[in-house]
This record gives sequence, C-alpha cells and structure tokens, in this order.
Amino acid sequence: MNSLELVCLVIVGLWLAGRLAVEAALDRRRLIAQMLLIGASAWIAEDVAIRVYGFYFYADDRWTVWVDKVPLLVLVIWPVVVTSGIDLLRALHAAPARWPVALGLLVVADAWFIEPIAVDAGLWTWTSPGPFTVPTIGVLGWGFYAVGVGLVVGRRLPLPAMLVVAP
Repeated sequence: MNSLELVCLVIVGLWLAGRLAVEAALDRRRLIAQMLLIGASAWIAEDVAIRVYGFYFYADDRWTVWVDKVPLLVLVIWPVVVTSGIDLLRALHAAPARWPVALGLLVVADAWFIEPIAVDAGLWTWTSPGPFTVPTIGVLGWGFYAVGVGLVVGRRLPLPAMLVVAP
C-alpha cells in the first residue's frame, strides 16, 4: 500500500468512526449496509463504464489493490462522498423527495473539483476531451449515479435496490 492509499484509508477510517459514533445504535446497521451498497453499486457503475465506454482508466502504478478495473480504495471513498452529501441534505432539512436531484447536483459539484485534481495527480486518465481534461459526461455520469442513490435512500426503498437503480 502506498502513502496516498494509506492517507485515504486513515481519512475514511476517522470519518467512519466519527459518523458511527453519532449514529443511533439501530441506525448503524442501516448506515453500514447503505455504505456497502453504495460501494458495490459504484463498482458496478465504474466497471461497466470502463469496459463498455473506455472513457477513462485508472493508473496501474498508483493503486495496489484492485476489484477488476477499479481500485478498491475508490470503492471505499465513494460511500463517504455520497453519504456526506446525504448528511448535508438532512442537515439542511431538505425534503427526501428532493434528495435525488439535490444529491446529484452535490456530486456533480464535487466531481468538478476532484476530477481535474485527480487527473493532474495521475490517479486516472480520461480518453475523451473536456474542460480541465475531464469530459462533461464523466462528471454528469456520477451525478446521475447519485440521483439513483438519492431515489433509493430518500424514498426509503429497500437498500438492495441501489444495486440496480444507481448504476
């Protein structure tokens, strides 16, 4: 494991410990299930997008543990990003019916910041042109993914539906 991956794991671990500390005991299981399903559905979305469209690929020399075409750490980070967005919507008292679009917009905003930095750092490469070397469809794709997560979580659908709805 390289230093970047180690730092990311520490950040995710600290976030998760803090998040679980404030969660009611019964809701901890739902939160963990939600995060696991966000990670699994993100893997489905990414792996299919890489295989079908070939718009991007992860740098082989920057990641050590892989789940097919996607670094495992990316699948650990996505649940934190998306769950943080859900937490923000709750803190803002947004109506759950508005979560799909609002969460999609939050993830799009996040992606426009993170994607160019990650590409510049050599963590992944896009094969299609776009602003700051990131195609607009790449950012919008993650926004649509988040809309799917927002539909499942905001409407209190059974969490396993996320495996179909989000990707």
